[in-house]
Amino acid sequence: MKLKKVTKNDPLGRLAVSVRSSTLAMLETYRAHYRASYGDEIERSQLVDEILRDYMQSDKAFLKARAGLEKTAGMSNVSDYSDFEPSDAS
Repeated sequence: MKLKKVTKNDPLGRLAVSVRSSTLAMLETYRAHYRASYGDEIERSQLVDEILRDYMQSDKAFLKARAGLEKTAGMSNVSDYSDFEPSDAS
């Protein structure tokens, strides 16, 4: 399984999003796969959050741009996600 087991429970912000029915079906299948792999339930919103974080952490161009924005804008607090590290996933 590409997604690692969730161990943190950072506070969640609210984001309403609509997805295609086929995407929702895949998300539910992924939840079942997570449950089978780790023996734990995962909320849909938490799973979406983890998938998005994993995707962004693996995007080297995004991470480079983010670092540049923080540096040029003097925005040290852009990282409310200070634990946001590039992942090994490709």
